[in-house]
Amino acid sequence: MEQVDIKYLTNRRVPFYQVASKYIKDGDCVLDIGCGLGDFADLINKENIILFDGNPETVEYLTKKGYPKVILGILPEIPVADSSVNIVHCSHIFEHLEPTLLYDSLKEIDRILAEKGYLIISTPLLWSKFYDDLSHVKPYSSYVFKKYMVFGIKGSTTRSIISNRYKVIEEVERFSLQEENSNYVITRMNVFTFAIKHIFRLQRLLLSKIGLKRVEKSGYTLVLQKG
Repeated sequence: MEQVDIKYLTNRRVPFYQVASKYIKDGDCVLDIGCGLGDFADLINKENIILFDGNPETVEYLTKKGYPKVILGILPEIPVADSSVNIVHCSHIFEHLEPTLLYDSLKEIDRILAEKGYLIISTPLLWSKFYDDLSHVKPYSSYVFKKYMVFGIKGSTTRSIISNRYKVIEEVERFSLQEENSNYVITRMNVFTFAIKHIFRLQRLLLSKIGLKRVEKSGYTLVLQKG
C-alpha cells in the first residue's frame, strides 16, 4: 500500500508554495504567473518579484498593496526580457488553458527563463472534483511537461519539442480524501451494486478506525531546472 505524506493531503496551496520557496535565493528575479491576490508573494516575502495576472481589479489591488512590479497581461505573451527571470512560478494556471495556449505559454516561459533557472508548476490532475470548477479546461499530467521540455523526444508528436535542456529536480504529489456518496436508490437492477458498495464502505470504516483513510491523487508540484 502506497504511503501518503499527510503534509500533502490537502487542497491548501501553502505546502506547495513552500516547495517552490526552497529554490529562491536572495537576488533572484521571480515571476509569479496568475498570482491572484499575492498569496505566494506574501509567503516568500521577496521584493524582487514580478506579479502577472489577467484581472485588472487584482492588478490594482496588488499595486495598492505596495508591490512595485505588477503586470496586467494574458498568456501567452509575457512582456519580460529574454533570459531575465530566475524563477517562474505557475500555481493552478495551466489547467485553465487549452493545449495550444499552454504550448505557446511554455515557449514564452522558456524564452524568459535564465540559464539554471527554475520552472515550478503546481496543477491538478483529473480527480473527482476537477470539473466542479467550470473554468477548468483540461488536466495535464506531469509527463506532458517532461515530454516537451525535458526528454525532447523528436518525431513523437505533432508539435515540435520546446526544449530538451531541462531536468526534473523534484516532483511532489498532492492527495485529497475521497468522499463517500450514499445518495442512491435500491432497485432490482442494482441490488448487487448496492451490496458491493457497502462491502467497500465497511472496509473504509474499518481502515479509518485504525488510522487509515482512502485518498485519491489530485495534483502535483513539478520543479524543472533549465540548462
